[in-house]
Amino acid sequence: MTILNTAASRAAFATALLLWTGAAAVAQADADERGVIVLGLGAAMEPVFAGSDRTRVEPAPIIEARYGRVSMGELGVGFDIFASDGPSGLTFGVAIGPGEGRRERDDARLAGLGNLDGAVELAVFAEAEWGVLEFDASVVTDLGSGHGGTFLNLGVGFGNTLSDRLSYEVELSTIYGDDTYANALYGVSAAQSALSGYAPFSPGAGFTEASLDLSIRYAITDTWFAEATVGVGTLLGEARNAPFAARDSFTSASIGIGRVFRF
Repeated sequence: MTILNTAASRAAFATALLLWTGAAAVAQADADERGVIVLGLGAAMEPVFAGSDRTRVEPAPIIEARYGRVSMGELGVGFDIFASDGPSGLTFGVAIGPGEGRRERDDARLAGLGNLDGAVELAVFAEAEWGVLEFDASVVTDLGSGHGGTFLNLGVGFGNTLSDRLSYEVELSTIYGDDTYANALYGVSAAQSALSGYAPFSPGAGFTEASLDLSIRYAITDTWFAEATVGVGTLLGEARNAPFAARDSFTSASIGIGRVFRF
């Protein structure tokens, strides 16, 4: 899923984009009945937070692995409860992983809103294929003291090869959050209003954002790869009315290089 998941104003967004490269290697590992580890390093440009008019560039490590039904990737450490051998590629599973927080000092527009602690997120996910299309969905709940809410992450994408070494993927993604999630990311409580000067704002449950991403991957060798991703997105619903949001739309980009280890 390649969406700017503002459950944590994710710097990990860049990692998720780059990890798509690893997904192809993982799929191949499944076919060969062996394990795989994908490691690499990249850099990503993204908004300081969803709604910010400022961007930042940060390192974006590439870390993904799979052995049998156990995996490590975008959602954290996961386990496939069910995996179909049929053409649908239907998979159900669970995962647990960290969600980044949001620091007040990162942007002047966050002054008075306080910090948002990192989350411990439990995800129940499903993946499927239909022809050239790939679908994925996950219901993610914070078990810690971060956003404290639950959100639904939906994505649909397709990809193809342009040559023996060059391939691409396009994905459209969106997030639907409950009222706790929406208020943590976009709301202003009475206490925050007194400190920040923003008017109190309490959004309800609904779609909060959507994004469209294009990834290009080049296989340098059988084990080394390079990838670049660009994306555009927008806030949706009441999230667009957040008092501290400077703009509704956002852009992102990442580039990285990595290596696949099979065993």
